[in-house]
Amino acid sequence: MKKNAFSFLVFSISALLCVVACKQNLLSSKQETKGKIQTLNAASLLQNGIEIPKGTQWHYTRENQSEIQITLPEGYAFLLYDHDENTFSISTETDYSCTCDGNGSCIVVYNSDLGFGCLQGSCDRQCIGKYVGKPKKNKKTVEGVLYIANDMLDAQTQAKASLTEFGKKGIFQLDSFRNEIKRTYDLIYKYVEKPNFDNPSDRYVFATCYLYGYEVGIIVPKDENLRKYFPNLQLKDTNDKPKSCSCTEGSGTCKLEKTGLLGYVAYYCTGCKTCTMHF
Repeated sequence: MKKNAFSFLVFSISALLCVVACKQNLLSSKQETKGKIQTLNAASLLQNGIEIPKGTQWHYTRENQSEIQITLPEGYAFLLYDHDENTFSISTETDYSCTCDGNGSCIVVYNSDLGFGCLQGSCDRQCIGKYVGKPKKNKKTVEGVLYIANDMLDAQTQAKASLTEFGKKGIFQLDSFRNEIKRTYDLIYKYVEKPNFDNPSDRYVFATCYLYGYEVGIIVPKDENLRKYFPNLQLKDTNDKPKSCSCTEGSGTCKLEKTGLLGYVAYYCTGCKTCTMHF
């Protein structure tokens, strides 16, 4: 009887030591993971379908692995929307967190096919994933990834922007985006009469170009000398404004939109992941 009691005591102590050791190992593992920078070796998706580029870095910012920080490579930036201020801004960093809608905690995970998501962890209800722009004092959401290295209107871009439908409209609220379009228009119309942007005559043509990796259409004079100053602009030899947009990637129906900015007009497409503008 004493032998059995002694054996049980030894077993109990061993089990307790094992539990303590396992918890310590788990904590140690999470502590080692926290702050360890990982790099995406291929483009991936955010939860709202926005594509982030190869070379993006991320790391856990909490020991329970419930939050990560994502840093885009050079030349890229997040388009952020501030819900409190109703304004858009850009930042090279954002946080992604998984919050338990109950008791316990969730874990942020990454999958090369699905992108970033949440695991239940110890959460007894639903895990909610969200992106929070920096600084976190205001409620911000990620509405796109911009290729800000393309900071002048150009016919070509090394990378294209990836935006939500809300982000496609919001990009025109960025001062840097609006001012670059105005700067180009001001140069073009410095010594040339401005057209009626709603109904331009046959003395004008349309040019499609990229800014921050996003395609826009502008109205320019039908003048070959213009190519000397803007050799990369793709001029459309037509006196018609853009007729339509079509969906070339993703699902949905593309729609041609136009927006007025600082005395000028620019055209763009909305409706699916990738739209093509037709003249």
